[in-house]
Amino acid sequence: MMEKFKYLILFALIPLQMNAQQSSHITDHLSPITLSPQEDRYSATNTDISLNSVRTLYANPIFTEWRKSTDSINSQHNAIVYAGVAGADSKGDFIPYEGNGSTDYRIGAYGEYSLQQSGTLSGCIQYSQGKHRNIGWSAMRLTELYFPYISTDSCGGDFKFDTYYAEGNYAFSLKKWMLGIKGTFYGEQAYRLTDPRALNNTTWLRFNVGVARSIGNHLLMLDAGYGRNKQHMQLRYWRPGQQDRFFVCYGFGLYDTRQSAVSFGKSRMYYIDEFNARLQYLFNTQSPLAIHVSLGYAYQHMETEESDIYNLYESRSHQLSPLFRLTYDVQNDWQFELFSMCDIVLRKGYENIIEEYLIDKENNIYDFRTIATRQNYNRDTHAWTTAFKVSKRIGSVNIGLQGGISTDGYEEKYASGTYRIKVQTLTPHAKLSAEWQAPKDDIAISLLYAHQSVGNNTYKVDMQNQQIPHLDFQHAFAPYAFRAASLDKLTASITWQHQLKKIAIGLNAKLYIADGNRKKGVAYTGDIGFSSTAPMISAFPDKHLERWGSITMFVTF
Repeated sequence: MMEKFKYLILFALIPLQMNAQQSSHITDHLSPITLSPQEDRYSATNTDISLNSVRTLYANPIFTEWRKSTDSINSQHNAIVYAGVAGADSKGDFIPYEGNGSTDYRIGAYGEYSLQQSGTLSGCIQYSQGKHRNIGWSAMRLTELYFPYISTDSCGGDFKFDTYYAEGNYAFSLKKWMLGIKGTFYGEQAYRLTDPRALNNTTWLRFNVGVARSIGNHLLMLDAGYGRNKQHMQLRYWRPGQQDRFFVCYGFGLYDTRQSAVSFGKSRMYYIDEFNARLQYLFNTQSPLAIHVSLGYAYQHMETEESDIYNLYESRSHQLSPLFRLTYDVQNDWQFELFSMCDIVLRKGYENIIEEYLIDKENNIYDFRTIATRQNYNRDTHAWTTAFKVSKRIGSVNIGLQGGISTDGYEEKYASGTYRIKVQTLTPHAKLSAEWQAPKDDIAISLLYAHQSVGNNTYKVDMQNQQIPHLDFQHAFAPYAFRAASLDKLTASITWQHQLKKIAIGLNAKLYIADGNRKKGVAYTGDIGFSSTAPMISAFPDKHLERWGSITMFVTF
């Protein structure tokens, strides 16, 4: 896009400063957090090269200060206010702990202020509320963070939620160095109004510091941070005297029989300590070539705490996130981009063996201690994407054509070798985008089509103890069946912005559709252990239809 087609976007996500001005879609960043699994899958499928690269750059707190020093167009005062609504619906296969539909509403704002000779302040805030429908076999929020060590009842239902997000960032220059600090807070209260009543309080508190050094046309950045997550899950019956069975699970449909007894309720705490670091290199010259390379690492240690105060399970996860982007601008308004990114997560689960011992015989006081730890559970996932994009400016219109391929892998296994689940998918895509500018109106449109095919799939879950029912259909087979699907995917986005005297108003709409069928032969032939009042998938191959859409209004000034 041309210079005056400059959007202020959340997180100050503007294009990289290269010779040819690149477009930036403000509405792709109107929410700092996603509010449903379908929204996550829209973002993953849409494969926005510029967005992924710039989000990575702005993860370092110093980048607002570096941009200010290199962008003469940017003004001192920038702000955006937005409000939006989104909804999702699924037919056929779905993951029970995600539910099969959602509705959410959000309102938020972002502001940036450049201090004369003193750095750059920025921050954002968002409030949202909504409902996730028909969640079954998990009483957890953000289930993937704690999987497979989740707690559940057998009823399920709709979760209503309120979420709060706030972020503050300060960066400044000190001689030849740039320094920055960032703090973010995420909080959610989720609840279910049907018996057994569920109440979840979840918080994420993160702090990051960043440092950078610019040497000529080279920028080297390093940031590191710490995060603390807590979730308090509570299940109880509102009607007096009623009891139910609450399950404490540890993968493949297995659950702790002692802790999963019939009772009036269940309470559990989860804690995660996170340490992260990212090294980035940006080469940006007056020549046509620009390069962005990034390597991120994160470590998460999750612990659980029962209501009687002992840590039954824990997990350790290692995440590696490399990224590469090369952009080449030629003088005749052509631009070429090569992009590749990967996200690898390796998780090991640990089962602590707890001994209960008497410490005060006279007062009958007991305590607990860990006498052994077994490392049995392993979960490895990866998502890799490579894309190539060609753009051409013709008058006031910028047209882009993109092609690429993604591969996703998911594998769970138990040390004994009795349990193993594996799914690998391959998804090529083609994307067409167009951006048009008039004196007072700007329009941006994108349309992507992708086809997902299953390359390799394995399901081996044979219960050793056949004397008791298990949850393997709900916790092992259902997610496996959802992933082992042949799908046609479509994403679409349209943005309109109108410039007034001192402000600009705009509207954005997004759409995501995944339509297909479970792979033939992916069927459950055993006996389903427990019935549920919540909707559940079919044991035999079924359709897979998922839809998500959003509409957002915004004002920039």
